[in-house]
Amino acid sequence: MKKKLVKAGFLLLLVTSFFLFLPLNALAAESQIQDNADLFTDQEEAELKKEAAEIADKYDINVVIMTDNRTGTTGNYAQDVVDAVVRKKYPEGCLVFVINMADRSFWTDFYGHKNVAVLSQSQLDKIGNASMAELSDGDFADAAKDFLNEGVTQIEIQRGGAIRKLTLYPGTVLLIVGGSCLAAVAIAGLWTFAKSSQHKDKRERSSAEEYGDKFALSRNSDRFVSHYETRVPRPKQSSSSGGSHGNSHSSGSGGHF
Repeated sequence: MKKKLVKAGFLLLLVTSFFLFLPLNALAAESQIQDNADLFTDQEEAELKKEAAEIADKYDINVVIMTDNRTGTTGNYAQDVVDAVVRKKYPEGCLVFVINMADRSFWTDFYGHKNVAVLSQSQLDKIGNASMAELSDGDFADAAKDFLNEGVTQIEIQRGGAIRKLTLYPGTVLLIVGGSCLAAVAIAGLWTFAKSSQHKDKRERSSAEEYGDKFALSRNSDRFVSHYETRVPRPKQSSSSGGSHGNSHSSGSGGHF
């Protein structure tokens, strides 16, 4: 029986050691190159996939480059694709570049990711303007590469060049949780022992006379505290004519070429 317990403990140790070296969020970020408009060659698409995957892994952010030719409902069909497709698939955040040949529009954005502070509009504009020259010349793959390079540059500037991918390990989490549980059990046991030791001389009494000193109620008094509350009507606020209107997804930058 003792040997079986030793073997079971050894196997548990091996499994725990395996999880210690397995990243918890290794597959958290994705990269996607979707050339629906056939603007990239096979080699260009392979290069973009490699570069996008490296950025996604290094910064733990979703990266999407997409070409399309569907029509939209606003003045920029590429932005419509971002709102209708990309934001729904990656609500947690994404670095995205869309080219739409239906109206020769493009849209770049970087929104809502947990690991990177939100970029300013001027930074988003720099990311969008980085690809303008190549788009006008029809060099779509180079435009996508310029987008990736400028996107990384602005992210580095925003975080002072100190972006680091946070990797958690299941084994580490298991040790933390397990250690916390053991500590809680130990503290509860010590507290219970301390309390019980204070009552070692106590025993159950069978009648009131055994409790020693008599207890007599000599006075009965009811006291009430008055409470006053004053309410003042709150004036109604007039509606403001300011604020943003239109598409709620107002971040990003784009145009036509």
